[in-house]
Amino acid sequence: MQNQSKVTVKCGMTSDRIVGPFIPCNTINTERYLTMLQDEIWPVIGTWENIEDLIFMQDGTPPHFAIIVCEWLNAHFPGRWMGH
Repeated sequence: MQNQSKVTVKCGMTSDRIVGPFIPCNTINTERYLTMLQDEIWPVIGTWENIEDLIFMQDGTPPHFAIIVCEWLNAHFPGRWMGH
């Protein structure tokens, strides 16, 4: 398995929508994850009706819980995001 190529594909789902796919060019780190939230994900979901009812869920990878990412999530999904 050493030296095998990998592709990461991220997407979001609700009961009636799919957001993405997002295919990062490089390994996801804190800065790239925050940029993806700001520049790719939020411009799509931020326009949805009833955005205040959306709960944002993510897995437990370290970039998802960097302080700067948590601050951004708190600002855009106050009390409505979870992970870990």
